Amino acid sequence: MKTSTKAKCESFAKANNLTITIRRFSGIWYSVDLPKGLITESGNTGLGGEDDEGDMRMPEIWGAIMDDMESLISEKWLTATI
Repeated sequence: MKTSTKAKCESFAKANNLTITIRRFSGIWYSVDLPKGLITESGNTGLGGEDDEGDMRMPEIWGAIMDDMESLISEKWLTATI
């Protein structure tokens, strides 16, 4: 059985302690976030994107989510200080 991009992303997120949030409206908005209290060396607590026009299909959205997750785990995570 072929694993879907969504399933791969969800498994990757779980394995790397990331949270994926997707909201649908006239388009799609998503966010991939580090655990609370952590930040990347470049200053991100997460990454995200949106498709306001509704032009992208979900496999493309899941591909963008995977790219963002890979970007987040490629950096060292630090404890955020406020």
